[in-house]
Amino acid sequence: MRGDGIAFSKKYGRISGARIHTHEKFGTAVIIFPDGFKIDVASARMEYYKFPAALPVVEMSSIKLDLYRRDFTINTLAIQLNRIASECSSTSSTPEGHQGKIHPRAAQPELR
Repeated sequence: MRGDGIAFSKKYGRISGARIHTHEKFGTAVIIFPDGFKIDVASARMEYYKFPAALPVVEMSSIKLDLYRRDFTINTLAIQLNRIASECSSTSSTPEGHQGKIHPRAAQPELR
């Protein structure tokens, strides 16, 4: 997401009653709902590696640069939350072409 994904997740957790697990070094958080459903939130970022198998050095960046570095066939979904749809389909490389619904709590109007 553009901006601070951790701050967004913490605010969302307070509003929705969800727990939050943060990864400050990477600018990411996991929103954990009471029913166990999880949403990963990542701040837009660039990464580079000082040597093979090292953890990445992370810098905040634009959405465009963040999306450019990701593998869209496997692990990326970019949606505009103020125009959220109730259903989306994945273009994943899985044989069944996974299709799923966005969790209803992700579309709460307080955060649009």
